Amino acid sequence: LENWAIDMGAAGKDNVYGAGRLYLPLLIAETLEDLIVYPNPVNAAQSLSIEGLTEDVTIRILTLSGELVRKVELPFQYRWNWNLKNMNAEDVARGIYFCVVTNLAGEVKIVKFAVLK
Repeated sequence: LENWAIDMGAAGKDNVYGAGRLYLPLLIAETLEDLIVYPNPVNAAQSLSIEGLTEDVTIRILTLSGELVRKVELPFQYRWNWNLKNMNAEDVARGIYFCVVTNLAGEVKIVKFAVLK
């Protein structure tokens, strides 16, 4: 994994640890091979997590009949938490859905999941 740094600046009221650099690993998957969707099934009181994302992904949530429920494009994010709302900010109905994740490398990963009420 690569690392990136945050300049912590000079010590002071808002920076109790003083000057320096904080190194954090970048958690971006190289491929969609290890993508996971959880919990499955998910109930209305939870959110659905989609983890193991690569750079520049598009996530589409579809009904069994292929109707688009939600679409997001994420340029640089390892995980996305879906609040089970459609594009109109309405709660989705219980049932079976597909999570379709694609990236610029041409990879496609499809995961079936259930929403319970």
